[in-house]
Amino acid sequence: MRHALRGLVVIVVLAVSAGSAIGAPLRGVALVIGEGKYETLPALENPKRDARAMDDMLDALGFSVDRVLDGDHDKLSAALADFVEEAKSADVALVYYSGHGTEIGGSDFLVPVDTSLASPATAGASLVPVVPLLDRLAAAVPVTIVLLDACRTDAFPPGMLIQLPGATAAEAPGTAGLEALRGPTPVAKAEIAADSLGMVIGFAASPGQPALDGAPGENSPYAAALLKHFSAGGYTLGDLMTLVTEEVYLKTRARQLPWVNSSLRRVLTFGAPAETPTGDDAAIRDGRRQLLLTIATEPPERRAYVEDVARSEGVPLDALYGMLKVLGVDPTTDLDQQLKAGAARLKSFLAEAPGAAKSDPELQRLSGLANAAEAEGVIDLALKYREEASARAETLSAAVDVNEANLKKDRLQLGAIFAEHARTAALNFDHATAADMWGKAFAQVEKWDSSRALDYLWKQAAAQLSEGQGQGAPATIEAAIATYDKAAKRANGTDDLPKILSDQAVALQGLGNLTGDIATLDRSIKVFRDTLKHFPRDAAPLDWGRAQSNLGNSYNLRGDLSGDLADYQKGASAQRAALEELTRNAVPFDWAIAEGNLGISLARLGEADKDGSETLEAAVAAFRSALEELSPDRLAYDWARTEDNLGGALGSLGMRQDDNATLESAITAFEKALTVRTRSRAPQDFAQSSRNMGIVARNLGSRTGDLAWFDRAIGAYRDALGVFDPERTPLDWGQAQGALGIAAFARAKISGDRADLETARDAFSAANDTLGRRDRGYADYFAGKIAEIDKMLGQ
Repeated sequence: MRHALRGLVVIVVLAVSAGSAIGAPLRGVALVIGEGKYETLPALENPKRDARAMDDMLDALGFSVDRVLDGDHDKLSAALADFVEEAKSADVALVYYSGHGTEIGGSDFLVPVDTSLASPATAGASLVPVVPLLDRLAAAVPVTIVLLDACRTDAFPPGMLIQLPGATAAEAPGTAGLEALRGPTPVAKAEIAADSLGMVIGFAASPGQPALDGAPGENSPYAAALLKHFSAGGYTLGDLMTLVTEEVYLKTRARQLPWVNSSLRRVLTFGAPAETPTGDDAAIRDGRRQLLLTIATEPPERRAYVEDVARSEGVPLDALYGMLKVLGVDPTTDLDQQLKAGAARLKSFLAEAPGAAKSDPELQRLSGLANAAEAEGVIDLALKYREEASARAETLSAAVDVNEANLKKDRLQLGAIFAEHARTAALNFDHATAADMWGKAFAQVEKWDSSRALDYLWKQAAAQLSEGQGQGAPATIEAAIATYDKAAKRANGTDDLPKILSDQAVALQGLGNLTGDIATLDRSIKVFRDTLKHFPRDAAPLDWGRAQSNLGNSYNLRGDLSGDLADYQKGASAQRAALEELTRNAVPFDWAIAEGNLGISLARLGEADKDGSETLEAAVAAFRSALEELSPDRLAYDWARTEDNLGGALGSLGMRQDDNATLESAITAFEKALTVRTRSRAPQDFAQSSRNMGIVARNLGSRTGDLAWFDRAIGAYRDALGVFDPERTPLDWGQAQGALGIAAFARAKISGDRADLETARDAFSAANDTLGRRDRGYADYFAGKIAEIDKMLGQ
């Protein structure tokens, strides 16, 4: 046992009510216990190391520290008794225990190193109960803090019974963890406050759950978190314990969550003890602590989702929560979809080899800071350091152009700097910057390292595609397709070629859908068919199934443009083939997407068949089946797309079956889709869903004669036309104008309102300018409608 010099603990005690702060330093004593060298129980590697480190930290904080290492029952009991006496002259008493602990009959016990297994009675007599210790400290000192790093897995042999002193029967110890403790009321001291300040009891793990001892040569996760955060200045004791809790949660990948029971009646703040890191190191440290406090406020369902993504992708929780902080918490956005995509990128980055050695000291410093920030989950700060490193790389690049000595090494190093910037930008969902940096990285290495050049080029294409899809920008998607072409040429003859081609086909599919160009969709179909040759069904069933599903989706989109039922039939056939491999049990989300795509094929086929009610009902069933796996909380974007498709199928079925209730159900589905497909977040999807809802509302107006339905339809069409553009998306724009004209004309026949006729005429004229040029059938239809309206207007 070591007795440190008595000192003053720099703790500020703040009253709960405003204006009643007490700022006097409090006298603090601490007892640190490390039990690891057990005689009859499994030895523990780290308690002595934990205890020594905690001793040093508490001593630095001003506590007067006693320490017990590998104490037997008598030594441990004596140390606890001495400490209670010592605490009577103090204001704050802190006990830290690291070692085996057990729960028997609802009470918790510390396990000394000489615990006897000779009989149930000797085992019971060897244990040291926790509750009496709390009672004695409560009677001796105003503030008690007890930290129990004693929840490690069951120390006793299977079937072992323990008879506590005074008990009539033996009981089995708990199999894991300790029982929750309720602290007694500590003593009051008039010189500190009119009443007692309270007690804090901290467990390394939740009640009844085991904690980890840590790797040999390291501290336990709980001790490491205490050492990292307990001496932080400017935080309340409650916030310090929150920092410790969330640090353990992250470092153990959610396997261990500490638990705290606090009865403090005052706010305790550990003053502002000096911490060695300053400058950038302090910024990373403080960013980590703010992240931990933010994580503590996350609702359970979001924590569960982040943990699920981390497990499925095999990536650190720290970085995922950092990305979640970057994204924000707008409930109308597809955060989960973006977080899952970010996790996939992070997994890819982690699998890559470390960057090239950096000979420039400033690059070493900035890259090291960025790596440290990413490791701590401070993703936004990491991006700042990557930007500074890339700026430095730009300067060095100019110098390298002048001095060609050691050119290859320098070029590879500069490429690695740009690549690291691109990775961090992608984790922050800044796809435009990521694409630019990947391009710069490629330019540095293309002459020197063909494998690395291909990797950078491929990632540049993916970033361009993400940016183009997010912004609805055809030119950016076309740039991605061109970059995929360059990557495919470099990958010719390698195993990477089919994967690059598959990614390019997805880009072609998105571009064809956005621009309404059948030739682009035909190219995507051809590329998907080529990739299927590279994915043998028996060797790569999931890759084969996903390629089939993507192929079917391209056929569906082609059918929307061509009107050819054969396209939808091919789409349905491809989706059914995909579903044979993408089973609900194996890959539920992939299954849901394929099921939804099958629903699209069936809906289009049912709409074209005047006797196709059964096919439409099958489509509705497919969409609803997919929605059993999709939800606004998980894969919100795909959920909204499926709700939109369900609305379309219900609209067609309601007209076919002459059922207004089904039509109103379609309106409800569109309304759900629009909670995610907002104009600000996904403008093109917002416009599509608005137009689709307008069609059903117009049909309800025609069936019921209710002008309110026509007004809703006209409003929905105008919402869509606020996004569609006659130059960028001429087909969508022209169809929305035509639909607006039909709704206004139908309203005019009921209302007799001249303004409705003029609205209809203007809309038909605008639609004719776009669609009539492409299709003679459209031109004749619109010309006939315009002539009919002119006659009604007397023109």
